[in-house]
Amino acid sequence: MATEPNDARIFWRLVGRAFGETMTGRHSAPYAISSGVVSVASVILAVSVDSLPIIWRIGLVAAPFLLSLLAYFVFPVYIVWKEERNERMILADRLTPKLRLDFDANGDGIILTPIKIQEMDLLSSRPSFTDGYGAYIRIRLTALSDVTVRSCSVFLTNIEKQDKTGIFTPIRMPQNHRLTTGYVDVLPRVPQTVDFPYLRLQ
Repeated sequence: MATEPNDARIFWRLVGRAFGETMTGRHSAPYAISSGVVSVASVILAVSVDSLPIIWRIGLVAAPFLLSLLAYFVFPVYIVWKEERNERMILADRLTPKLRLDFDANGDGIILTPIKIQEMDLLSSRPSFTDGYGAYIRIRLTALSDVTVRSCSVFLTNIEKQDKTGIFTPIRMPQNHRLTTGYVDVLPRVPQTVDFPYLRLQ
């Protein structure tokens, strides 16, 4: 029967692999040189100082080897922990729902379509139709994450009018206007468009 992999076992397996690379890879030479220098200095110190007890001399000779072995062990553990932490942060960022709203005024953000504008003739009391254009505004919702951004609602909360000098002035709105009749789900790599009701232009 198949069993799920043990996280601790995988972690220590990666540590063992990193330990082997540290012992034989590009970091092995600095460790070996520094350990050798410290070991030689410790042996000279242990032999030259006659007043040191035998246990201290043994400790001076063994300390560099134990410290080097500890460094060889701690460095791979740190490297594996750092790589795993970075991968977890990247995965968490990809799975966090994020949304981007785009409006392309020079592209498909403003759509013009031919329409018939109905007008009432006051003399004949009959409707007349003239050609015109209807415009509607299109915004695009894009999921920036690898998960679906669910239950999105789109509201129009502010309107500004641009005058001939290029200055925008706000137009008072009695309340926010909801642009979607329900909730919208935005899937990854599948942008969702939301359209404003069209405006009648002659």
